[in-house]
Order: sequence, then structure tokens, then C-alpha cells
Amino acid sequence: MCTKYELYKAYSLLGGGLHKLSTGKRNSVFFRISGNARFMIVTHPLWAIPFFMVNSYASLYMIGRGLSERDVGTISSLSFIAKAVAAVFAAYIVNRLGRKLSNVLTDIFCWVIPYAIWAFATNYTQFLIASALNAVVIISSVGWHCFLVEDVDPKDRIFVYNMIEIMTILSGFVVPVTGYLIDRYTLVPAVSYLYIFAFACMFVVVILKSIFLKETTAGKKRIDESKNSSSSTFSTFIKAPVYILKNKTLTILLALSIAANFCYNIYSLFYFPYLTKHLKYNDAGISVFPLITSFIALLMMLFIVPRIKSNRLFLFIGLFMNVAGGAFLVITPFKNSIILIVINVLCWAISKSLVNIILQAETANSIDDHIRADIVGFSNIFSMICMIPAGTIGGMLFGIHPINPFYFTLVIYLCMFLLFALSIMRSRSIAADNENVDIQL
Repeated sequence: MCTKYELYKAYSLLGGGLHKLSTGKRNSVFFRISGNARFMIVTHPLWAIPFFMVNSYASLYMIGRGLSERDVGTISSLSFIAKAVAAVFAAYIVNRLGRKLSNVLTDIFCWVIPYAIWAFATNYTQFLIASALNAVVIISSVGWHCFLVEDVDPKDRIFVYNMIEIMTILSGFVVPVTGYLIDRYTLVPAVSYLYIFAFACMFVVVILKSIFLKETTAGKKRIDESKNSSSSTFSTFIKAPVYILKNKTLTILLALSIAANFCYNIYSLFYFPYLTKHLKYNDAGISVFPLITSFIALLMMLFIVPRIKSNRLFLFIGLFMNVAGGAFLVITPFKNSIILIVINVLCWAISKSLVNIILQAETANSIDDHIRADIVGFSNIFSMICMIPAGTIGGMLFGIHPINPFYFTLVIYLCMFLLFALSIMRSRSIAADNENVDIQL
């Protein structure tokens, strides 16, 4: 049997080797963090596993139910409109109802009910209703993030996020099971069964949350403040745009984040239809690609990310890998080689691991604590608005030719790379000028 020391050592390694061990006492970071954060880590796979199993095939499932590629893109765009509207009220609802009640209620509306609808949906209207309800996830995510960090020591929060990321990546390894089910039952019945499985998982999560989650200290305080406050829902967003525009570093980081999410939205909608409808790859066979992505991302999380010394250098590398992956994808039709697709998957897996984590960390470091909630709330809304045309643009481009959405994203990736390169050159120039001033003084 494993000793306590060995268990603590395993936790430390899993957390990226960021925390040292002390023998003989239960002082592992996992036991030290709050019960809410521990609960979120442990139950995260109940959300992540079914989500990954159905998400990769969601577009193909809708097409298999009779929707067109343009219908899929339109539903995606309308979903972003709904999310933008929900984002306006997210902080107000979470503060007014509390973290626990708001999270439990919104999970019912954004996951439990939509999964039930998706399982049996047969037309455009039903898929649209499910997607509109799922937009409430933008409110649920606010409470979810609060549970991850509130009542947790700031130095332990990186462990919490690292564990969540690792749990997410490990959950991605179940995606090939979807391929097996598709091979056995065909695409539409298999994905329908998986939506039923997802409904059952999220129903259990909601029950567990209602029993084990405790309102956070900050949550209790905000509930009391909300009862005695008459401030407008929109008042928290007044200062945010001015603050962002004055902070050039934050402006660039948010621009990169929005552009990356815009491209990922198009990719998630049309990548698999492109591989199956245009390049004629087998539906079940392409299920291995998310597995490769998850495996590479896990290796990055365990062995590379914890050792990053220069965020700028690795963000530069990640943005370059975006461009390289997009370039390999668009030349695939001329070579029709599975090797190019595999290289594309590898490049984007590396890029996603680096770009997402570093952008989140650098953005958080660029925001003062006293205005953090305002900035996050405003950036969520602005990001949702920017995402609205992604699905429609992708659908129109796909309708003209299946490769066109990926030419479009390649151009965006190239602009992101050049923008960051120019920002590095600018910051170095300013640093050099400051050094010259110091020498003269």
C-alpha cells in the first residue's frame, strides 16, 4: 500500500511540481485549499467527460438531424448573442443570489435541460432553444470561478487552476469512446445516447452541489451588500473601457484572447465537417485527433508550463505554432496527406496549451484588484459581442468552399503573431530609451 508521503508526492507531481512536500503532516495543498475548491476539482470530470464526448461531434450531429452548415453557423451566432445578453446580468445575479444558489440554478438551465433537448431534437427550432438555454452558462461560469478562488490562499490558486486544467485534459482521453459508439450505432443514434449520458451526469452534479457546496465568505458579504444597494446593473461597466484603453498591455492581451477565441469557435464548428465532408476521412477515425490534442496538452501542462521562465517567449512560440498549424491545414487539399493533418493537430495542441494559459496569467497580472470584477464583466460582454458573427462568417465561407474558413483563421493567426511581435519590439524600444535616460541622468 502507498504511504501518506507517497500520496502527497503524487499530488505534488500532478500539480506540476510547484509545491514542496513536508512529511508527516496532512499539509498537502489539496487538503489545505477550501472545501469548495476541492469539491470543484473532484467533480469537474462529471462535467468535462460528457462535454468532450459530445462537443466534437455536435456540428455533425446537427447536420445529421437535417440542419445545413449555414443553420449550424446561425445557431452558433445567435447563441453568442444570448450569451452577451446574459453576461450583462451575470455579476448582478451572482452577487444578488449568492455563488451557490446562482450556480445550482444556472447549471439546471444551461446544462441539464439543454442536454435533454439535444438528445431528442430533430429540427432547427429545437436546437435553437437548447443553444439559447445553454447561453446561461456565462452566468454559471462566474459563480464557478468564484468557488475556485474565494476562500483559497492566493499562493494556492495556481494549484487549483492547474488541477482543473489537468482534469479537463484527462477527460479528453475518453473521446475515442465516441468513435467506437459511432462505428457501432452510426453517428446520430450514438451522439443522442451520449447526450442522455451527459444529462444524467449533470443532474448528479447539480444534486451534489446543492448538498456539499458552501457559500463563500465574499459571497455572503455581497449578498448583504446587494440587499442594501440600489446601484444599477450597468454601473460596474462604466470605468472598464477607459481603464482597458489606457493600459496598452491589457488592450493587446484582450485583443489576442478575443481573436484566439474567434478562431477557435470557427474551428470547433467546421473542422470536423471539413475533414469528413471534404477530405473524406472516416467519422470514427478522426476521433483520435482530440485524443492526440489532449495527450500533448497534458505533457505541456506537466513538464513545460511549470518550467516557463519567460511568458513572452513562450507566448511568441505559441502564436507562431498557431500560424504553422493553420498553414499545414490549408495545404492539405493539395497533398491530401494524413501526415499534414497530424502535424496541424500537433501544432495547434502545443499552441493552445501555451497561448491559453499565458494569456490568462498575463491578463490577470495586468488588472488591479480593485477593478478586476468590472474588467472581467466588461471583457466577457465585449468578447461575446465579438463572437456573434463567427459562426455566420464561418458558415458562409464553408458554403462557398470548405477550406475557406481556415484561410480566414490563418490570416487572423498571422495578424495575432505580428501584433505581439510588434508589441515586443515596442516594449524593448521603450526599455532601451529608459536606459539611455538613466545613463544621461
